[in-house]
Amino acid sequence: MAKFNKKGPVQINTDIPAHTESINSVNDAPLEEQWVTVEPEFNNGCITALVLFYAHQDQDIELDGIKIHDFRLNGAYDHIREMNIPSVLPQELKGRMETFEYNVRQHRVDYDIDDYMANFFFEESKLILNEITELFNVDLSSFLDRSDISEINWGKVTEGQIEKLKSLDKEIFGIEVIVNYG
Repeated sequence: MAKFNKKGPVQINTDIPAHTESINSVNDAPLEEQWVTVEPEFNNGCITALVLFYAHQDQDIELDGIKIHDFRLNGAYDHIREMNIPSVLPQELKGRMETFEYNVRQHRVDYDIDDYMANFFFEESKLILNEITELFNVDLSSFLDRSDISEINWGKVTEGQIEKLKSLDKEIFGIEVIVNYG
């Protein structure tokens, strides 16, 4: 499992040299030299991750005109898998975000999930974003207002919106957000 720091996800370098003396020299190296920064597969961030997750709410999966299963959580989960939970958030909100990520992970491929259950998770992401809005006096209404979803379609958010989200994460939490899709 990846560990996280302010720079993003990191994992321990597992390249082990063949000779015993080399193994000892790797183990004696300073800890920061044993870590390799790995870019997120999709994205990191806090606000960015939650909004990109939320954007999947209006996604429908159909096969020959028949809704086959609510897979929205599966695609949406990719955006919160490497979500940063800033230390400046109140402990209760951090715990809520950790629980949210865990529960979505558990249900993302649940074949028994229905619209009601999936919508619960999308609503929870919106409530978390609303709490962040109140705490840091930031306006996220353009990302959360579903009356005009012309720019949010099939979980896609425009490049301009992504840049705005990244700047909010940087400004509020000091997070350098990486988005690796487009």
